[in-house]
Amino acid sequence: GESCAADNPALSQAPRVWKKDAFEKGSLEVRGKSGDGKKIDRRITAGKPARVALASSNDLIADGRDISYIDLTLRDADGNRCYTTDGNVSLRVSGPARLGGPEKILVAAGLARVAIRSTGESGEIKVVATGDGLKSGELRIKASHSPTR
Repeated sequence: GESCAADNPALSQAPRVWKKDAFEKGSLEVRGKSGDGKKIDRRITAGKPARVALASSNDLIADGRDISYIDLTLRDADGNRCYTTDGNVSLRVSGPARLGGPEKILVAAGLARVAIRSTGESGEIKVVATGDGLKSGELRIKASHSPTR
């Protein structure tokens, strides 16, 4: 890799801030020393966004009031979150739930969150997210009259 500070004494003084105009896919490793010994921290930088990943924390209670939050994450081909990517994603919900907002949403820093609400009916809910040049994401959750939380 490329060192940002090893050969530049000015960058070895606090505060340690390195500015880089463009991010590259790969990893960033920071090595340092503290009172209790060596410290190493590693971060992965993502490549070009390749897909939309969807996740939910819970199924729905089919009572017409329950809400489930759906997290959308833009990921590269290796599954890394694309922290520096903003864009639009379109959503489609089918089954016994309704989207609690617009069908087209802005993803900022690779993340967005939407809510879906139960219609009162039980059954399977399918959420599909699509974006230009991205593999679509799909999530299936259940709405039932007997809660499973």
